[in-house]
Amino acid sequence: LQFTVSWSAQDALNGSGLAASPYDVQWKDGIGGTWQDWYIGTNLTSAIFSNVTNGHTYCFRMRSIDRAGNQQIYLTSLTGDHCTTVDTDKPNATINPLPEYEQTAAFEVSWSGNDGPAGSGIAGFDIEYKENNGPWVDGPQRYPGTVWTFTAQNDSQYCFRVAPRDRAGNLGDPTTPACTQVDTSPPLVHVAIP
Repeated sequence: LQFTVSWSAQDALNGSGLAASPYDVQWKDGIGGTWQDWYIGTNLTSAIFSNVTNGHTYCFRMRSIDRAGNQQIYLTSLTGDHCTTVDTDKPNATINPLPEYEQTAAFEVSWSGNDGPAGSGIAGFDIEYKENNGPWVDGPQRYPGTVWTFTAQNDSQYCFRVAPRDRAGNLGDPTTPACTQVDTSPPLVHVAIP
């Protein structure tokens, strides 16, 4: 696993300009980790950070120096300039069962999602539905909630499935469909008199 880290700086408006190799970059594994030198005195403005571990949080900070020798100090926060959590695992979701019959055209479909203890968290869900045995049709995409009100156009069978998407962009597999039969019409009654 690997990802690209970028950095930049600029000198004050009337300053001497950045030195030829102005950047020092450090990294640490975890918020409580120890800062380690990565690039010292470099003119690079990006590099590939490799050999990372899924579920770990990596933090980065940098400082620069100008031609006059003025050096910025490293930031003093616990986390540094920027942190990112490596998340390559797909999230999962479970759709809640629907009743066998729905008597109203508008009804709620609900589900839950999980990105695991080391995941980046659920960002949203891609919803699909189909009428009878028709093709899957896109409903809302990247939907942030876990309840959606659907309005049926016909008295038909409707099936629903959702696919979770996490903050790292991983798309989980669609759920097993949940189906219901929409029946909004009362039975017709005929009375016969002999």
